[in-house]
Amino acid sequence: MATIWRAKVRFFLKRSSLSLVAAACLAAGIGLMPGCGGSTTPDSITVLEGLWHGNRSSATLMATSILHDGQFWLVYGTANPSSTAASSPTGANAWVGFSNVEGFVQGTGSVSNMRFNSIDALDFHGTLTITPVAVTAPYVAGKSLNGSITSSSGTAAFTSAPAPTAAYQYNISAKLGDVVGTWTGAVVPGTTATATATATATIDAASGLKVTNGTCILSGSINPRAPGITGENVFDIALLAGSACKDAAVQYRGIGLLQAMNNAKAQLIVLSKNSSNDKSLVFFASR
Repeated sequence: MATIWRAKVRFFLKRSSLSLVAAACLAAGIGLMPGCGGSTTPDSITVLEGLWHGNRSSATLMATSILHDGQFWLVYGTANPSSTAASSPTGANAWVGFSNVEGFVQGTGSVSNMRFNSIDALDFHGTLTITPVAVTAPYVAGKSLNGSITSSSGTAAFTSAPAPTAAYQYNISAKLGDVVGTWTGAVVPGTTATATATATATIDAASGLKVTNGTCILSGSINPRAPGITGENVFDIALLAGSACKDAAVQYRGIGLLQAMNNAKAQLIVLSKNSSNDKSLVFFASR
């Protein structure tokens, strides 16, 4: 009898435990808690995928693209001063746009205890200062990603929120037709850039990409990123520096982002670096 009684107690406890888990899952939403049987949890990178708009150190405009594999690209610079929403880049208006890009931070991140973390990131500043940085940011899924970027020289705080859908939608496929044509803008100063005030990018219907900056010509391709993944509105970029560039034959790879601006224009931003992580190339333009 004692053996049978203990077996009944074990069964009751097991059934009660399952009931408690089920109740917790129903209260939180199926798939939103670890152990509830879903693939998306509060500590999954999927809750942060997309584009985040915000400010770095209370003054610098920034946009952060977080991809499905944890890779992220955080571009920062000066907001368009003529924009009516320049003082509120995370508001309901479309993207205010950069009037100047100062640089970008790139690395891989992960999430733990409702916090985004990266320990392998590099800050590629436009003056060619390349600095290892650590990024940490508590988040509220779908609402805020606020944290800091720390290097040996100090810490810069940032705040951000999901990009408004009027400017950008992540969960759709990037369309090559949206960027085909000529873009006139600027290349962020770097070892590949020449001392010209403007640069142009031409994109053809066969995914060909050419960036011309003075006598320096970079040729390559632009393609929708990971077409097999549903909804990752980002372009893959590959560029090879020509013989007239200061860093001839250097291969750059990165991403391209297309956003609608609140002045009825669109802004294309190309962020790229070489495999050795000691050179970078940024092109940005509006049309």
